[in-house]
Amino acid sequence: MRTLIMIIAFVCILVTEPAAQQYYPQQDTTTEKPVQYRRGIELQEGYQSYDEKYSGKNLSLWEKRSLFPLESTEIWTELNPKVPRVDYIGIHFFNPDTGWAVGASGSIIVSTNSGISWKVAESSTTNNLYNVHSFDGMVVIAVGSNGIILRSADAGNTWQQIPGGVFGDLRRVQMLNDTLGWICGLGPTLLKTTNSGLTWIPVNTGFPSFDYWSLDFYNENIGYIAGSGLNIQKTTNKGLLWKGCIINDDFNDVFL
Repeated sequence: MRTLIMIIAFVCILVTEPAAQQYYPQQDTTTEKPVQYRRGIELQEGYQSYDEKYSGKNLSLWEKRSLFPLESTEIWTELNPKVPRVDYIGIHFFNPDTGWAVGASGSIIVSTNSGISWKVAESSTTNNLYNVHSFDGMVVIAVGSNGIILRSADAGNTWQQIPGGVFGDLRRVQMLNDTLGWICGLGPTLLKTTNSGLTWIPVNTGFPSFDYWSLDFYNENIGYIAGSGLNIQKTTNKGLLWKGCIINDDFNDVFL
């Protein structure tokens, strides 16, 4: 009887082992990168771990997992949100469909369907980004902390850093046409481009004691800068000369 029981148990093992292998396949150790499985189901093509996805970014493991989630992990697939969980500080829509938002830790997201959904663009920086702008929808400029200037020539899908020669935070960028654009920031900093943001040259307004927080050009000739200390500046000749505005308590502004 004991011998018969042992034979039956051995036969059961032989019968059930192929079924187990069918539902829980073994990893292929002959390939350069082992295939990863989740409950016996292969993960989607292009799976990356957090370390692989954010290699080179100076981020802690917590930041990688909480601020920059992947679409898939070993166990779960995240449905929403699929964008970095950070503060978004600047946003600009070129037309009703296409727009960009930028924020903390170099985050850039792009929408092409009126903001219904967004995809992540790699910015190659962990600097905070404060503002983004585009004139034609193809060349996009983003600016941020420590003098960072990013330029995209393909509607925000890929980005490259552009040297600006400054190190203060850059707060506002505006492209007036295909070639002409302005950037302002702390320091104070005022930069101008005439070649679609490929290079930027400093502009001296004659007011060195104010930080520049924002700017707005009505056209190529007329523009304004808003800064610290109740400071507003105006140009009427393409930024060649600037006049300061004193804001009085009775709101009677006087340009010097």
